[in-house]
Amino acid sequence: VADCPLPRPLVVAAIRAELRSLRKAGSIPGRDKITATIRQRLDDLALSRLQPVINGTGVVVHTNLGRSPMNPLATTGFVNLEMDLVTGRRGARAAYLERCLAELCGAEAAMVVNNCAAALVLNLRHFTAKKTEVIVSRGELVQIGGG
Repeated sequence: VADCPLPRPLVVAAIRAELRSLRKAGSIPGRDKITATIRQRLDDLALSRLQPVINGTGVVVHTNLGRSPMNPLATTGFVNLEMDLVTGRRGARAAYLERCLAELCGAEAAMVVNNCAAALVLNLRHFTAKKTEVIVSRGELVQIGGG
């Protein structure tokens, strides 16, 4: 795993997670099997990062590959925005970021949103699960979009 392109804290977290999983399962395979499993876990995580790809799909504005590149060097403008390079199928836009955030925080899962309004809704939903209303100061109201 020394040649892994991922940051050291993620590599350590992946190794620890695999060891936890083995301990929980109760059966310990050989060293080569453990190493191969950890390597596969790290390879899958590394492939989920945003990275340059070649759009050979024939679809010019491919929504899974970062949409239409604005750079004159269009062949370098594509990334695996919503493409899972492990399966070759559509992936989740924030998959790498959410997996890294969960690993680094020691959490089961993580969610990343792209604006403050979404974050506010998630926070309100969490902290007011049993209440039916939230009082918001008129000075704090924000109009989003055309509404």
